[in-house]
Amino acid sequence: MPLGLLPALSDCRTTVTLPNIAACAPPARFRAAEGVRSAWPVGDGPFGRTPDLTRISGTGAQREGIRYERKALKMLATNLGEVFTPHQWFRFTTAEGVRWCQVDGVTHTPELTTIFEVKLRFTSDAWWQLRKLYEPVIRRAYYPKDVALVIVCRSFDPAVPFPEPVSHLRKCVLPRVREGDCTIHVLQWRPEKRGSK
Repeated sequence: MPLGLLPALSDCRTTVTLPNIAACAPPARFRAAEGVRSAWPVGDGPFGRTPDLTRISGTGAQREGIRYERKALKMLATNLGEVFTPHQWFRFTTAEGVRWCQVDGVTHTPELTTIFEVKLRFTSDAWWQLRKLYEPVIRRAYYPKDVALVIVCRSFDPAVPFPEPVSHLRKCVLPRVREGDCTIHVLQWRPEKRGSK
C-alpha cells in the first residue's frame, strides 16, 4: 500500500500513567493464548458469523457498552480508513488444540500491526485480553515488525489497577512505536452528543 494512503502515525501525549499492579487478576473464565503454534485471520467465527451489534440485549450496562463499542468502531474506521478491520476473527492452535478469538479492531501494515480493544471504562481486563490473548495470536498470524496495543475507552481512571505503564493518545491515530517496544496506549474518546456541534 502506498504510504500516502496510511493514516498519520503519531501523537502520543507526554503523560504516562505508571503501573498500579495491585489486584490485577484475570477476568472470570479468561484463557490466555500460551504457546501459540499457528494462527490465521478468518472471515467468520466458530459459529459462522459475527454477532450483530445493532441488536442489543443483556443488562443495562452491557447494552451501554455495546452501544459505545459500535460508535467507537465507527469512529476508528472513519479515522483510520481501509487499513482498519473491525471484529476480526482469528483461529489459532496451541497444545490444547484449536481455539478462536475476535479482536475489536486491528490494522496491519508491513511496518506496524495495531490491536484495538474497546471498553466503556478503563480496566485491567483489557490488559489481559490485549497482552495475554490477542498479541500472541496476532504475532503468530502476521509476524509483524512491530505491534501496538490500544485501549479505546470513554472514561479513564488512573487509580484503576493496571500491570504496566500506559501512554495516552491525543487523537485517533496509529501510535508511533520504537522497534521492539510494545507500550499499551489509551485513547479516551467520547462520542459527540446528538445536537451538539
